[in-house]
Amino acid sequence: MERYRRPLPRLSEAQQTALKAEIQILLEASYRHGRLCNAAGVSLPPEFDRLLLTACGRLPQLDALLRPADSEFFE
Repeated sequence: MERYRRPLPRLSEAQQTALKAEIQILLEASYRHGRLCNAAGVSLPPEFDRLLLTACGRLPQLDALLRPADSEFFE
């Protein structure tokens, strides 16, 4: 997982605010989709949220926003 060894750029306050708004929209959509699936008796795969974020092209920005630059977690 070489990409996590590079330092990630910092997001400005405006970028963080915009990203947090996008995250909220994605989480609400994920929650609604999950409730619909549960009502239909279908279970969501555990990687659903990650796939949703990747499909929206926001995973790298979320990584930069949500984890400290010195985090060893992803290595």
